[in-house]
Amino acid sequence: MSLADELGYDDVFEIHVERGTQGFGFNIKGTTQAGGVLQAINGRLYPPLQYISHVDEGGAAWRAGLRCWDRVLSVNNTDVRGASHNEVVKNIIRGGESLDLIVIRVDDEEAARLQRLEDAANSTRKGRGKSAPISIQDFNNLPNPAGKGNYTVFNVYTHGDYRTSKRYSELANLHKQLKARFRWHNFPPFPPKKMNGLFSGALGPSDLEQRREALQIYLQKVYEVEDIRNSELFAEFLKPSDYRPPNAPTPSPPSSSAVSSSNLNARRATATSSGSSAAAKTATKQRTDEAQKQPQQQEKAKKQDVKKTEEAKRGAPASSTSTPKDALSTPSSAKKKAVPANLFDFDDEEPEAVKELSDDDEQEAEEEAEQAQEEEQEQEEEEEEQEEPAAVEEEEEEEDAAVQETSFAVLVPTGDVVRVSLSSDATVADVLQAALDKLGVEGFARNIFALFESTTDTPSTDPLDHEFDHKLDDDELAASVSKQLLLRRWLFTTSQEPAADTCSAAVSLLVHQAINDIKQGRLYCTPKKKQKLLDSAKDLDTDKYPAFLGVVRKLKMYGGVLLPPCTDDDANSIIVTVTADRLILQKTDDDGNPSTDDEDVSVFEFEQLSKVRRRDDLLGFKATGADGEQQTVKLTSEHAAYMETCIKRAFMEQKWADGSAEGGFFQ
Repeated sequence: MSLADELGYDDVFEIHVERGTQGFGFNIKGTTQAGGVLQAINGRLYPPLQYISHVDEGGAAWRAGLRCWDRVLSVNNTDVRGASHNEVVKNIIRGGESLDLIVIRVDDEEAARLQRLEDAANSTRKGRGKSAPISIQDFNNLPNPAGKGNYTVFNVYTHGDYRTSKRYSELANLHKQLKARFRWHNFPPFPPKKMNGLFSGALGPSDLEQRREALQIYLQKVYEVEDIRNSELFAEFLKPSDYRPPNAPTPSPPSSSAVSSSNLNARRATATSSGSSAAAKTATKQRTDEAQKQPQQQEKAKKQDVKKTEEAKRGAPASSTSTPKDALSTPSSAKKKAVPANLFDFDDEEPEAVKELSDDDEQEAEEEAEQAQEEEQEQEEEEEEQEEPAAVEEEEEEEDAAVQETSFAVLVPTGDVVRVSLSSDATVADVLQAALDKLGVEGFARNIFALFESTTDTPSTDPLDHEFDHKLDDDELAASVSKQLLLRRWLFTTSQEPAADTCSAAVSLLVHQAINDIKQGRLYCTPKKKQKLLDSAKDLDTDKYPAFLGVVRKLKMYGGVLLPPCTDDDANSIIVTVTADRLILQKTDDDGNPSTDDEDVSVFEFEQLSKVRRRDDLLGFKATGADGEQQTVKLTSEHAAYMETCIKRAFMEQKWADGSAEGGFFQ
């Protein structure tokens, strides 16, 4: 059935959305694979369809008429019936500031039926559905109560049942608490605060999907550990939150027996774990001792109450009627409130038999109870004094274990690997400074290097094996970097680089990086010039390094970053180079190399740029030509985030150089 035929049905709608200040204002969800088994929707058969899982009420999509549970048939005039999630998201991104949808609307009953079908399908997929002990199946964007944009909650499920919804910050806090509580466990890296160079407020749908997957992987890894899974911290984390996604059933609390069992397991694990904290051990022991003492206290109270009852019976006047058997029952059969989880908030309602005691008997019983309590307290204090030396020793051992350092390996342009040992919470900036210290880089030269992450999966000590890399944020946790750390030059303004020539260690790094960049094609020059430079680099003595650098610095592209090919609006393959003051766009020739024909090269000075924006893998900018006409350029690249980072850095270097911005290191 064609899309035109679909529009003949009353439940099919055409919707046009213009992006608002907070984006389009909806979430889309569906299968990650293309195609699949046909399913009936409103009585008609369709391949699997992506659907709208959330719409911001009052947002751009809401005002245009889009509603939650709408099934998407077309995006920007492209038929997406049976398309994968990524395909649909990319089509949305390509539309830029506007979006045209054709959707089929379903009622709540039909939506619930389709949701059950999807849950059943997800149950066979790894990390999703009912087969996963814990998973983050989806997320929702919610309006910020403070009135500043939206925030995202990730919906957590256990064995396919919805449990709670948490923000990224709450998951990050759980990670910190678990690391402090279970020091003996080697935790997986927690997903960084920035995704693709963006903070949470600027993340697009594909960025949030990547974050969902990363957070799910983290949760599943820590949930595999029984001590962590059964801990009170995790139980607290899984408690229902204020928000619940549409159609999600109310989380059923675990039974009291299950809670007791899990807490008991946590206590046993804590008591036997060699690496758990001393404070945690002491607290656990106290809770265990209290749990063991409570039955004894209850039994003692029971005997005292029976004794009081018998004394009251013996002391009653002869003319009084005999006390019924029910009145002589023990406190265990009297009505009591439920015992709180902390085991301390006892019921203060007296049984009927106790209420009939005389004032003297009550006072005597209270004195006996106080004396027994004092004796128990003295005994506890003696036990604590005996255990204190052992607890101090354990705490000292754990403090020694906590300060153990982590080794970070950094590959430098010379092919050497520099290893530095820092605490596990060291940032990328910490590792960079430690590596520069070890290399002997001093003075101004320390400002022109940065750490990058290789995109190559296989570790290698040959810099030529790392074809591309992207810069890491200084405040990012170094332990969260999954691939190889690389030290590279990070400076666009070549006029400032000679200030680093007084440092021989820096000169050596710059020379070797230039040679590597020429070999890899990152530093573009004519074939003849390339061969000449490589010949002169053979057996290059250190005393000739400055002369070699002087020649290399004269190349037009030196100091720039050449990115892998991307595509423009006309589907042309484009190579982008970011230099200190311009963007250079070159179409590729038949061999995939940058074309040097004037018609295939576009140069945009930063002065011409009026606006640069990025959303997911789409980067666009507006530039004013010499004729005064404004031109809009849109580029689609998986490295769009790094391209944006390079443009921002080069632009800031210009401001530092002319003194219009503070915080720069230019001389």
